[in-house]
Amino acid sequence: MVEIIERNNNFFLQGLNHGLLLEINCCEQITDYNILNGYLEIDSELYQRFSNLHENTLAVHLNYLMQKYKIHRHQRFDVNQLAASLMINLNCIRALPEAGINSMEIIYNAFNYLKDNYLIPGIDLPQVTLSKILHFISPNTFGIVDSIVLSRLKIWGYRASYDGLCRFLKDLFQDNNFDNFQNYVLNPGHIQIVERNICMPNYFLKVIDKVLWTNSRDNLLGL
Repeated sequence: MVEIIERNNNFFLQGLNHGLLLEINCCEQITDYNILNGYLEIDSELYQRFSNLHENTLAVHLNYLMQKYKIHRHQRFDVNQLAASLMINLNCIRALPEAGINSMEIIYNAFNYLKDNYLIPGIDLPQVTLSKILHFISPNTFGIVDSIVLSRLKIWGYRASYDGLCRFLKDLFQDNNFDNFQNYVLNPGHIQIVERNICMPNYFLKVIDKVLWTNSRDNLLGL
């Protein structure tokens, strides 16, 4: 289980599992992500592309996402078929509740329903691929998983799966320090890079992705 720790005008995510303590410095992780050349530009472009979807452009946007996020198709699927299925289900996907303490089970069940042979019959979409697609379609509902995020979750004792991410998020929402933590990570100073003229939307789940994504400043201690 992860706890939110407030220390020295900063916040840390800290969890102990089987004698290992993983502590993540939120300010440094967000800063590391924001200064990496190109990442904010890609995210900004993707949010713009997916905010106003049309049947004749969604496949193009999906290909752009997969190229920029370097998503490898472990199982072949037709992007045009996926785009058509997403358009049919777009209103239902966007009607799902935002991530919160009482909605994580609903979101997890919806994620699994879409993943398991539903969007493309006969093909289970990889959870990493689907999480990124669904995040940019509905950024306040779906968080992002990748191999690095899943490794963090496993160290903290969660399942290395989308279910693990949902349980992790629920623990954050239940933490007594959550409100202060959320206000801190959504501070415009962490979101906006003025000198590059980029202003990212205030999506909490994207900021959590930034906190979990980079591994340059993790503090992993054996106790």
